[in-house]
Amino acid sequence: MKSCPTCSRLYPDDAGFCPIDGVELRSASQVPPAHDASDPRIGALLSGRYQVRRVVADGGMGRVYEALDGTRGRAVALKVLHAEVARDAVALERFKREFELSQYLPHEHIVEVFDFQKTEDGAYVLAMDYHEGEELRSVLKREKAIAAERIVRILSQAAIGLDEAHRRQWIHRDL
Repeated sequence: MKSCPTCSRLYPDDAGFCPIDGVELRSASQVPPAHDASDPRIGALLSGRYQVRRVVADGGMGRVYEALDGTRGRAVALKVLHAEVARDAVALERFKREFELSQYLPHEHIVEVFDFQKTEDGAYVLAMDYHEGEELRSVLKREKAIAAERIVRILSQAAIGLDEAHRRQWIHRDL
């Protein structure tokens, strides 16, 4: 893997420059992530395996990070439950069940979730494939409207991905 020395994003070995910053990429092992006083997980090694590079998104249940998986040598998304959510037994059980059920749903339109762990600091983390992208809310905020063709493409891919879960009579609670 390669990494951008400016933004810490991860890229495949055949990439040359960061499309965000225009900076030449270097081996990820040569680009340690910058520590962030506001988030002690950035730069940390979680579960002895995941080197946290940067924050990707925040949600009601947790925070999502981009990380380097030292075992698989690839970029992963780490979803870490917020501490107050992790103290709620029902929310924690739902988070764990998200991992368990994902094992039954391999599909090209569903992100592969491959690890669930309690970290050294007592947090709970799901590790999954990392896909670069943008949240729909950000696209809507910027563009104000989306072409019908693009909406159909987005919704049809989501529906195809949900089809297998619905066949099993499972309901997705976080779309």
